[in-house]
Amino acid sequence: MPEHSANPFAGLDLLSSAVVLLDTRLVIRYLNPAAENLLEISNKVFTGCPLEGVMECPPRLLAALDSVLNQGWGYTGQKIGLRLVGGEVLQLNCTVNPVDSPEASLLVELWPIDQQLRATREERLVEQQQASRELIRNLVHEIKNPLGGIRGAAQLLERELNQPGLREYTQVIIKETDRLQDLMRRLCSVHGKVA
Repeated sequence: MPEHSANPFAGLDLLSSAVVLLDTRLVIRYLNPAAENLLEISNKVFTGCPLEGVMECPPRLLAALDSVLNQGWGYTGQKIGLRLVGGEVLQLNCTVNPVDSPEASLLVELWPIDQQLRATREERLVEQQQASRELIRNLVHEIKNPLGGIRGAAQLLERELNQPGLREYTQVIIKETDRLQDLMRRLCSVHGKVA
């Protein structure tokens, strides 16, 4: 016969989200390791303590917990501020579901908003960098083609001019277009190849 784990909630230990199990009186019955880290409390010390003794819950979360207990429907809330024992306020997203267990009646899942915001910011930054690269590629393409035409026209004009003084002007045009084309090549090397 397989040996049963002493902890009936051991499967919750594998989750990366913070999970708090509560009974019908909103007494903590279990905290998974993610909840211990997030809330900065110990499962061993705080199991059996009322939730309100561990953190200050906003009225809308308390009403949601009561509603889930009484009606059996799940609840999802966003941007919920929980004040911890040390005074720190955590901004969280939260899901509450009823649990059919002799040890617990509610499963509360918590996700810090800052992690979600950081991921969104990083995603937005990547999108902005891609847009910048594309803009630079297009800009380089739009500048590179006319520069080639200007340089070629200056070379043809130089061949037609008989006065050496006038050739100085075409040399300035050729020199400046070469300088701009070199700048475009350097820009391409920094921001990727341009077709």
